[in-house]
Amino acid sequence: MTTVVETYREQYVESASNKARRVAYLVSRFPKLTETFVLYEILAMQRMGIEVELFPLRRERTAVLHAEAQQVVDSARFTPLLLSWHIFWAHCYFIATRPWTYVATLGTVLRANAGSRRYLAGAIAYFPKAVLLAWRMQRLGIQHLHAHFASHPAAVAYVIHRLAGIPFSFTAHGSDLHRDRHMLREKVRAASSVVTISLYNRDIIANECGNDARDKVRVIHCGVDTSKFSYRSIETAFAHNAGPFKIVCTGTLHEVKGQSHLIDACRTLRER
Repeated sequence: MTTVVETYREQYVESASNKARRVAYLVSRFPKLTETFVLYEILAMQRMGIEVELFPLRRERTAVLHAEAQQVVDSARFTPLLLSWHIFWAHCYFIATRPWTYVATLGTVLRANAGSRRYLAGAIAYFPKAVLLAWRMQRLGIQHLHAHFASHPAAVAYVIHRLAGIPFSFTAHGSDLHRDRHMLREKVRAASSVVTISLYNRDIIANECGNDARDKVRVIHCGVDTSKFSYRSIETAFAHNAGPFKIVCTGTLHEVKGQSHLIDACRTLRER
């Protein structure tokens, strides 16, 4: 069901430490209905005894919300999207205390994303907030940072790691890794570990970042909680020739999801 839980069990739960385990999660938007895997991963981490702080880059405005998500929304640490006095103060702090690291980090983020209009715009927009999050996580005593998606969240995690010294990891999915891989090398090189959802994705990362990155990438497949999605216990109308054969597919209509292949498969099934 979850992606990075096993990695954190090795890093934190199985380590003989009496210190409070505080992990920060970084996501693009929350609560996002189509990213339920993030919600259940956070809940699973909490059940393991790890204190999780959620930092969404943006607050998702939605009329539909999972019941389990409300408690996470209530405790999430949302921050302003645009400039604020808090952001200004955080920048002044790191410019005064780590000037060369601040300049070098900003330079890397701009240079590595220069070939991508989307990523460069995101880097410019999110860098001010990334500095603020570095300042806040440092004061909260965050011990590890995990970002979902190899795009803007991983870039922000990279900035936080450079400025605050907090180790980070990130999960690469599909809509991020397959669309744009600018700055992927820098993110993978700086991360303590990388999680991805398939062997195919691991090969993409290794081809892009070199075979040395392969050992850093952990493949943990996504899935569902079988206690919530169990086999049906009653026969359908189709079994009695009283109705059509029904298939339910849950997912977005983005091309990367491959919904067109499912439609083709259904046509083939009907012909047979």
